[in-house]
Amino acid sequence: MNLLRILRNAQKIMQNCQRVCLRCSPSISVYACDCSEDTLEKANEIVGCSANAVKVQMEKLLISHQIFMLSAIPFNTISATLERCMSVLKPGGLVLFRDYGVYDMTMLRFLPHQRVGFREYMRADGTYSYFFSLDTVRELFHAAGLLELELEYCCVRSVNRKNGKNMQRFY
Repeated sequence: MNLLRILRNAQKIMQNCQRVCLRCSPSISVYACDCSEDTLEKANEIVGCSANAVKVQMEKLLISHQIFMLSAIPFNTISATLERCMSVLKPGGLVLFRDYGVYDMTMLRFLPHQRVGFREYMRADGTYSYFFSLDTVRELFHAAGLLELELEYCCVRSVNRKNGKNMQRFY
């Protein structure tokens, strides 16, 4: 029986990823962590797994799945966060990363007074939003000791059918 342990850092889409992983292999162990207790509780309700803060002394992991996680923390803490993530990866482990890209429609909607740094904004609820360039991602991950296998923008155009508005998303 193969046991794959996944460190899952994310926000609102945590439940969908875990559900797919668990459906593919019932023997899989998913460790979820998030800065929001509400998100962890919701994941536990929807997916039916135990979602708790991950302790440093746990077994080394093969994959760290970071979806819309790094943009939600202050930019000056991203390097330390990546180093902590690296400390729980097995040698040869993977980091799967997806986050907001520069000029995503969300970035363009922020008002000037919400800007708190270079490409960094504060939402009304007090959470951060950082918008990554490929060079910034490359520099941060290389500094944490990770090798780049693939790095590119995912550009999506979606249309709000109700008002006919086109939305450009850059991840």
